[in-house]
Amino acid sequence: MLLETPRLFLRRFRPEDAPAFAAYRSDPVVARYQSWTAPVPVESAVSLVTAFSSRDPEEPGWFQYAVALRAEECLIGDVGVNLHENRMQAELGFTLAGDWKNRA
Repeated sequence: MLLETPRLFLRRFRPEDAPAFAAYRSDPVVARYQSWTAPVPVESAVSLVTAFSSRDPEEPGWFQYAVALRAEECLIGDVGVNLHENRMQAELGFTLAGDWKNRA
C-alpha cells in the first residue's frame, strides 16, 4: 500500500479492478473533462489495468494508482502521477466514481 487514511488507501491496480474501473470511466459525467471517451469496455479496462500494474512508478511518465475504500476494499477511483524526466516534479490527476464524489 502506498498511502492509507482511515477511510481510503492507494495501491497498485489488480486484475479484479477492471470491471469497476470500466464502470466509473464509462460514466459520461466522470469522463466529461478527461482524455478518454465513454464508454470504456471491460476488455479495454482489462488491458489498461494490466498496463498500469506492470509500470514502474519511479520511471518518468504517467503511473496510475488505484483508490480503494477501506471498509469494502472496493475500487472507487484512481490517481495518476506524471513524473517529470528530472524526477523532481510531477503532475497529478484523479478520477473518482460518481457515487463517491464529495464523499471520499
